[in-house]
Amino acid sequence: MRLLRYIKSGLAALFAMAMLLSCSSIMEDGGICPESDSVMMSFKMITSAPMTGTRADDFHKEVDSEYREFEDGINVNDFAFFIFVGEGDDAKLVVKNTNIASSTDPTTMITGSPGAYTVTVKMDRETLDTKLGHAIKPGSNDKVNFRFVVFANCKSSNPAGGDYNALTGETYKEVIQQASKWGFAMTNIYTGNDAVTDISSAYGKGNIPMFGTNNFTTTEGALYASRPDERIYLGEIDMLRAVAKIRVIDNIPQADKDVYGYPKIEMVEFIGTQDCLRQLPADAVNYVNGKQVHTPNIYNPKEGGLVIEDAIATAEFKLGTIPNDWSMTPSVGNVTRIGYVPEQVIDNVNGNIKLGYPMFRITVATKGNADGATDWETYDVPMTKYENQPDFKFGDNILRNHIYTLSVNQVNVGVPADITISVREWNESTLNLDYTKNVNVSDPLRWLSGFDENGGNDTDKGTVVIQPWHAGEPVELVGTFGISTPMNAVWTAELIVTEGNQGAFMFEVENPDGTKSREVSVSGTIDGKTLSEIRIVSTNPTPKVSSRAKLVVTVRLADGTYMEAPLCGDHDYKNYTIIQNSL
Repeated sequence: MRLLRYIKSGLAALFAMAMLLSCSSIMEDGGICPESDSVMMSFKMITSAPMTGTRADDFHKEVDSEYREFEDGINVNDFAFFIFVGEGDDAKLVVKNTNIASSTDPTTMITGSPGAYTVTVKMDRETLDTKLGHAIKPGSNDKVNFRFVVFANCKSSNPAGGDYNALTGETYKEVIQQASKWGFAMTNIYTGNDAVTDISSAYGKGNIPMFGTNNFTTTEGALYASRPDERIYLGEIDMLRAVAKIRVIDNIPQADKDVYGYPKIEMVEFIGTQDCLRQLPADAVNYVNGKQVHTPNIYNPKEGGLVIEDAIATAEFKLGTIPNDWSMTPSVGNVTRIGYVPEQVIDNVNGNIKLGYPMFRITVATKGNADGATDWETYDVPMTKYENQPDFKFGDNILRNHIYTLSVNQVNVGVPADITISVREWNESTLNLDYTKNVNVSDPLRWLSGFDENGGNDTDKGTVVIQPWHAGEPVELVGTFGISTPMNAVWTAELIVTEGNQGAFMFEVENPDGTKSREVSVSGTIDGKTLSEIRIVSTNPTPKVSSRAKLVVTVRLADGTYMEAPLCGDHDYKNYTIIQNSL
């Protein structure tokens, strides 16, 4: 049903006969979608990033150390997003939402749980038009550039800072510069050196602060046509955690343990660590989505922002174990201990390797005695070097969103423990912008060559006639198109025969070795920048009947479903029909 307009006595009167169900259904029938006062978008936040790495040999298996509630959790009452329109540092603020969980607007909401959250966003059309300097136009392929910025877990993790409403900038650069002053005390998310039995008790104060930003492009026509049931899909944002993760794994072989599980690691402390962190990475204004950081942004109380008295680099944190419901009991099993620390320099003290900071202090229970007492061995393991192992070095810095792992492989009383190390990137959490029906075609299909100019082409009706064979060879019908979202999704083009012989048309593909082959379908990956090219040939040099095939391009989405890409642009038809006339 549609919104109908009636004119009576020269006066315009608007009567809403029913709710508009689908803008695209009107446009497919040749009508123009009625103007709306808003633009609709939505995010799906995929925040799970499980550890999957193991040691090289099957004998020493690492225990999965993921603690999802803390590492991937987003406090829905502590989440803010900013949407800017334009390019570069001066992109202008269009939407600022710092309390989406309390919204009473049914089209603006956040739902979900750790691992998957969905955020629905409504953007005011009038504000967008003002920032653009003109009203967006229906059916227009003019591009509109957006910059999204997302903050999570900043306010609850730092009662003294992280105030989203204090971000009053009107441009992308201004907001980032204001947030770059935020500092966080680790004691706001970490119970520190309390008696820790597992991570759920050690990290009960707040979740890890996170940040993400990315650029997206869509068209004015897609914005104009968006509705609550047809939100715009734009792409993905990788969330960058503000801390590093440290792990110590008890990989002492089970064969070496007695009936009570000795030797086993009893406690791990991280000593000499920085106790404050910065919310944003170094040079955050120029941060590129999905890129790992290689320069630390180390908290310095002299630079302003959060003021913490006696901010030092000699704090001590105790690592905790993850809950044991997935594993053998700690008394006989190989336990993983994990902790979270700010970015900092890995360095020696006065050139003394023994005093290198920060360092792990690993306490190993070597055996139990008849009187109930336990024998202990303590190993101090600086991140710079351990005993006589020259290759034992994590690098120059501890960087956010990285995982630093010590594996304790063997312990013998009176000699250094056999310990190996590794550094790996902490898989990003991903924000997927969700959708209902919009795959965004930024550049409609444009035919470049191979069409018969006198054969009855009618692109307004979605038809193109291929040239007949020439000199014993088929003539390639060449076209290009651009799909800007969803990023990294795979598109597939197929030819569905509606008249004539099956296989009357095929795609011509150039192989890496320079040869050509004919395929029934072709595919490509959407990067949001590159135009995709297709080449179509007829397979019959002397057709006695005309053949027609519909060119259909589908896009496979992250959830495994498919959507059709309307390549005909602002015409009344989604797909082109390829025609080969009979001779």
